Amino acid sequence: MHDKNDAVFKFYSKEDLIVESEQGRRGSSQQINVTPAQLREMARVRNTIARQIFNSQRL
Repeated sequence: MHDKNDAVFKFYSKEDLIVESEQGRRGSSQQINVTPAQLREMARVRNTIARQIFNSQRL
């Protein structure tokens, strides 16, 4: 798996990502600081989940 080429990975790997509330109001947005180590861990977990889903479909 090539997580660096994943569109979702690229979007959420931005530093200082602003996440909007469910209502989409800019006034209730918050800044989330994510470290490179946290990004790697998120990618690892995502790949593990994807692999498990893929393997369950092959049975």
